[in-house]
Amino acid sequence: MLTVYGRANSSNVRKVLWTLDELGLDYERLDYGRGFEPTDSPDYRAINPAGLVPALKDGDTVIGESNAIIRYLCRKTDAIHLLPTNHRKLAWIEQWMDWQASEMVRPFRILFMGGHLDMAPFNAAAHLDIANSEGGKFMGILDEQLSRTKAYIAGNTFTAADLAAGVYVHRWFALDMERPDFPALAAYYDRLAERSAYMVHVKNGLP
Repeated sequence: MLTVYGRANSSNVRKVLWTLDELGLDYERLDYGRGFEPTDSPDYRAINPAGLVPALKDGDTVIGESNAIIRYLCRKTDAIHLLPTNHRKLAWIEQWMDWQASEMVRPFRILFMGGHLDMAPFNAAAHLDIANSEGGKFMGILDEQLSRTKAYIAGNTFTAADLAAGVYVHRWFALDMERPDFPALAAYYDRLAERSAYMVHVKNGLP
């Protein structure tokens, strides 16, 4: 049995749960993180030394970092439709996954922590203004890419790139804030909402 460590309202946990359901895998989930079991305890650090959620346990194998978990699950199940073996196609998908983790996520942490949860220092007006501007820039990049593909982030089929970024697309539309009009992005959001696992774990009433 696969075990996921992490609260179900965490964006990074949600993308892993979405992936698990897309792949039809059975799992159990244990609540760790803000408001639940602490992630800075020695017991949890033994599971994930970084002290973050999610973590995935598969027998003797324990993995942290949500995008690494997505890759692991796709390879475990030979889901080449999500993570192909062709090195050119794979590099293109992983480029977008790495961009999501290194760039795209930054403003959304501030917009959520400060704008939604009203937590200091993220709720300072200057921080929120910068985050809103950066969020718009990154969503604009996605909108341009989706205008080219007319379907999904890495091309005309759904892949691990969408599993990595789709939670933050939802957050962009779900948070209470002003946002530019991105038609291709809005159409993509509707396309993702056709997937039942996305509705269960991502577009489920939480921002």
